[in-house]
This record gives sequence, structure tokens and C-alpha cells, in this order.
Amino acid sequence: MSHDAIIHRLQSLDPFTIQQVDPSGNPSPWMQVTGPAIVAALVISPNLRAQVDAIAAEIAHWGRLCAQTKRVWQIHERRYRHWRSTVELKLLTEHEKKPTQAVIEATYRTMPAYDVFQTAIEEAEEAFSASQTIYEAFRTKAQILRADVHRAPDGSMQRWSP
Repeated sequence: MSHDAIIHRLQSLDPFTIQQVDPSGNPSPWMQVTGPAIVAALVISPNLRAQVDAIAAEIAHWGRLCAQTKRVWQIHERRYRHWRSTVELKLLTEHEKKPTQAVIEATYRTMPAYDVFQTAIEEAEEAFSASQTIYEAFRTKAQILRADVHRAPDGSMQRWSP
């Protein structure tokens, strides 16, 4: 696959949402990430100085977003486990005859809330994986810039290495 085809595929990816955690600990939509914006930031352009100056901030920004998306994912997982345990406990304590584990699992998996929790977990996991990939891409860009950009002897110019 050609370089241009890869860039085109990245630009046409569906956007994803990064959630923030508010002071009360609740995740809420915060920022939408689009393919064209990420591609524009990751492709090395002729303005090397600006990219060299900005790369550390980009890495720090995406590193922080990775941590935040992981936290959101963990919050959704924890809330799901709490809900599921509550359902299981209720089923075990409200009946004379204890239901089997298969019945308990079938019960909570058929409840509408199960799909809501699973969708939130899947979206949070996707945001974490995508933001982690973007973070690693910026780290790779920094390595490429470090390896291929050199200063002139007076420190004033940058150029691509031969």
C-alpha cells in the first residue's frame, strides 16, 4: 500500500470521542478526534522548525490524554462490575432456590443496562487504544525528527540529513 493510500485511509477514519472526568468523578464527552487533524499533525512537513518546537508538547498532550482515556475506561469497567454484582446479589438473596451461575449470567446479559454498560466500555477502550496509538506515533515522529534534522554549525538552520 502506498504512503498516500495509508494517509487517505487514516484521514477517512471515523472520529472518536475522548471523555473527561468531572470533579464528581463522572465521565463526559470532551473532545472529538478526527483523522484529518491527526494526519495533519503527524505528517512531517517542510516547516521543520515548528515541528521540532511543538513535538514535545504534542507528546505530553497525548500522554496525558492516554492517561485520561485509561481512567475513563476503568471507571466504566468499575461501574459495570458494581451493577453486575448488585444484580447477582439480588438474584442470590431474593429466592428460596438459589439460581445457577448460568441463570444469573443469562439474566444480567439480557437486561437493557447490560448493553448500555458494554457500549460505554467498548467506546472507552477504543478511545484509549486510539489515543495510545497517536501518542506512540508522535513519539515516533520525534525520533524521526531527531535522527533526520540537524542544525547548521552556527545553530541557526535546520536541514534534512542527506
